[in-house]
Amino acid sequence: MLHADHPLHAHYDGFWQAARPALEVGAVEIDLHLSGAQPDGRRGLALILRPPAAVATALAAFLAEAAQIEPGQYLYPITDLHITVLSLFTATVQYQPHYARLTTYRAATDAALRDAPPIQIAFRGITAVRGAVMIQGFPADEGLNQLRDRLRQELHAVGMGDTLDQRYRIRAAHLTAIRFTSPLRDAAGFCALLDRARDRDFGTATITAADLVANDWYLSSTHTRLLHRYALGCAP
Repeated sequence: MLHADHPLHAHYDGFWQAARPALEVGAVEIDLHLSGAQPDGRRGLALILRPPAAVATALAAFLAEAAQIEPGQYLYPITDLHITVLSLFTATVQYQPHYARLTTYRAATDAALRDAPPIQIAFRGITAVRGAVMIQGFPADEGLNQLRDRLRQELHAVGMGDTLDQRYRIRAAHLTAIRFTSPLRDAAGFCALLDRARDRDFGTATITAADLVANDWYLSSTHTRLLHRYALGCAP
């Protein structure tokens, strides 16, 4: 495998080894918000990267194949695919006190992204958890994690660090592509598709912009508002 020696390989492989047996027997975790079983008023604030057009086209082809086998699942629209650099605060129904401090969040983000370089990521293969399928991203260097650490430092400096890393400390560079909203219709066929895509090459991209967004849990276009776009490689 091309990226077997990359530090993230073991991370993604651990997810896959844990999820693959469950998916094979249809033991998926259904997202109750996407299924309509629960209302979703969660909102957050995040810095994200978007895949460029060439990568998005390759991802669209994979999602179209998945739709043929499992049309009832939630397949991310191409416009919604993203890599999370950092959630400045995790999406919550108690979002208004955070949004009241957008000016401070913006100032910290401005400082963190000043002179930040472009980020090169190879999108290769898929991994999964019981609730989702993800496209694996392999950054070419430590630039992405260095950007995350600078943003953490700036947020801590202005007293906003208590909202960071509440679920886990993000280090990966994946794109979530599929979430489950119903039991698998064809678990065997779906797993066969995932097996074939395990090392599929979706392209390598140099990403030259980062977006600060007010968002819902899924970064859906309907509920995501662009606050500022930062050019990577020059001052904000």
